[in-house]
Amino acid sequence: MKKVRITAVRKACYLDLMERYENPMEHACDVQEGQVWIANGWQKPEGLCDSAWECMSPFVMTLAHGGGDFYDGWMKNPKSAMISCNDGFRPVSFYIEALEEPQIRDYAESDCPELAQLFYETVHTVNAGDYTEDQLNAWATGKVDLANWNESFLAHHTVVAELDGQIVGFGDMDDSGYLDRLYVHKDCQRRGVATAICNALEGDSEARDFTTHASITAKPFFEKRGYRAEESQQVIRGGIALTNFVMHKTR
Repeated sequence: MKKVRITAVRKACYLDLMERYENPMEHACDVQEGQVWIANGWQKPEGLCDSAWECMSPFVMTLAHGGGDFYDGWMKNPKSAMISCNDGFRPVSFYIEALEEPQIRDYAESDCPELAQLFYETVHTVNAGDYTEDQLNAWATGKVDLANWNESFLAHHTVVAELDGQIVGFGDMDDSGYLDRLYVHKDCQRRGVATAICNALEGDSEARDFTTHASITAKPFFEKRGYRAEESQQVIRGGIALTNFVMHKTR
């Protein structure tokens, strides 16, 4: 089953109709243009209003099961739909689209420069909400020793995730079950890329126990996968302290 992305692309507000017909209401609609939700099956995404979900859920489920092409060529992207909620005073238009599943393959030495660039961009965007600018600069300087990275990738089981032929993530695990690196492109967050990478690494590993040193940003993801935080630690990079968490799970 595919995941489906739901984006609030337009919100109208008919003040004249509200003044004429509507009783005063507080928090009638908290949806903001640009908000994004990811639907996975029939479960309504957290934070999406019930009335909007009622209107779009049949389309979401059709897309999730590989269907589309609604109303014989309605949408330019046949795996999408534009649906409005049923609030006549402040209707919201939602663009819903099926997300392709990432393809996982083994690492190739020629991938290394692109992975280094993805690492830098991911740290400086995805992790920016949990670390200061100085910490981000110490973590990802933009000057990766490609020879050392390539050597470590080859020594570990390293996989690369692709969408439409483009690299969107990577991860590597050693023989002991230690997950060393896991990074997903800044534009492909919440699309199942990290899950697919971890499933591949854990599934191919013969280790009974898995460990990782998770960033503040990544900690909730690993908790959902069954990892538990055993301790918080300070890692020094270029004289700057960064917090991460030693996390562990057993099969």
